[in-house]
Amino acid sequence: MLMGIRYRAFPLRTDLDLMYARANPLECAHALDHREHEWEHTAPGTPRIGELYLDKAWRQLQWYFSESPPIPDELRGPVAAHSLARPGLLLLSGDVSFVGTDYGWDPYLGVVPAPYVRIAADDYATVDENDLFERGEEYRAGDGEYCRKYFVHLRDTTRRWSDEGFGALYYIG
Repeated sequence: MLMGIRYRAFPLRTDLDLMYARANPLECAHALDHREHEWEHTAPGTPRIGELYLDKAWRQLQWYFSESPPIPDELRGPVAAHSLARPGLLLLSGDVSFVGTDYGWDPYLGVVPAPYVRIAADDYATVDENDLFERGEEYRAGDGEYCRKYFVHLRDTTRRWSDEGFGALYYIG
């Protein structure tokens, strides 16, 4: 059933972008998609910060970041470590809502302000790519490199967005 569900995200470059994304995320996603494609063609020589595309690897990355990061014994308290997700989940949480019986769905859209993009980017910087390769292989043989490739894109893109002070609007659908 997950045949065509993919992940895309766009940078929220301004406060106006953030307000628009909060008010009407689907309309904003379409507008940002158009803007990012235009940006790539009209601003040659500038860094390409455009969209983040994770294809179907978003699901494996979501599972990975849904798990608790290692917590040192001295920091463990009354809250069970398993109840905490990694901060990287900020840009990966959510799922489509299936409708009808003909493989239809409504997308999930998430709006992440710039300070939280930085928190997620900092978490991605702590991840060993080889761990994601192994996790991908556990999921399905041959998925390790696929998962690692898209994670590197996620890590590098969110770092650029964070460095520029951008928020993010992401779309799972």
